[in-house]
Amino acid sequence: MVKIGIIGVSSKFAYVVKLCSQNSKLQLVGYTSSTNKPIQDLLAEEKHFTEPSELISQVNTLIWLDSTTSTNELKLQLAKGKALFVYHTKNLTSTDIETLASTAQEANVLCMLNFGLKYYSGFDVLKGHESPLFIELSNEYFYDEDRIRSQQIVDLMLENLDLIRSLESSELKRVFATGVKVSREEVGIANARLEFANGCVANLTVNRIGMMNSHYLKIYYHDFYYLFNITEKKIDKIYFIHHDTKSKSTDLVAAIAEDRNGIIAMEHIPITDSPTSEEALNTFLENSIKGKVDNKNLHESKWVLNTAARISKKINFLGDE
Repeated sequence: MVKIGIIGVSSKFAYVVKLCSQNSKLQLVGYTSSTNKPIQDLLAEEKHFTEPSELISQVNTLIWLDSTTSTNELKLQLAKGKALFVYHTKNLTSTDIETLASTAQEANVLCMLNFGLKYYSGFDVLKGHESPLFIELSNEYFYDEDRIRSQQIVDLMLENLDLIRSLESSELKRVFATGVKVSREEVGIANARLEFANGCVANLTVNRIGMMNSHYLKIYYHDFYYLFNITEKKIDKIYFIHHDTKSKSTDLVAAIAEDRNGIIAMEHIPITDSPTSEEALNTFLENSIKGKVDNKNLHESKWVLNTAARISKKINFLGDE
């Protein structure tokens, strides 16, 4: 039986406790709160613990919502063989990343991070396609003094790296990365280029000193590519239609350009929902219920952490590979 504990619950995350308590395949032992007091929206049987150590000693699976917890504490729980879901990832340092990756590997336990982006239903259009040729990701964050002061940049890449891994599973052969200090001592813009064994290339840029919040993804295949505007929930398919292609109707697409070989066309694909972290949590719970480590998810989590650590070293000028 999966015995689960939830650390650092606030009113915002009361739904996490309810989600676990309503699952008949899980035994919710209890939770601790960020205020050290019971959450008003929760029932008495959803037991509140004042001492995290008391709760942790009674469970084999942890959902960690507390954003102030040290990485050493997370490492300790992994080393004890406890499956771990880490909700807050934005303040992880390169040392944190390396620590979690190595500990999860040594203990052979499931360590999942709160990456909901790859569960976005808009990516259903990619099902059945071969491996992409090129992946381009661009993330811009509105200027935030606290984010700048934290001196972290790779933390903003983690969810994108998880998405890249879900799209491309071949071996990562080379990593190139650089960071630029714009008008201050901290890195404000960073770029990473990942080269895979099958020839696929992923290019990722993060800007934390922008004037808007935006998130774009382009995925290139042989005769077409997808453009995802994740912020505005828009998807366009841009593709080349040869003049001698009879099976493809051009009546329903908007032609962008035409030459003697064919038409470059664009087709809008409607989408209504947004990426959600709840799907990532559901996946973690399902894997825990199986009673064994899901090697695919564990591998992807380790890959994200290890790749982020490699990028961080590059950005901080610690040497080439």
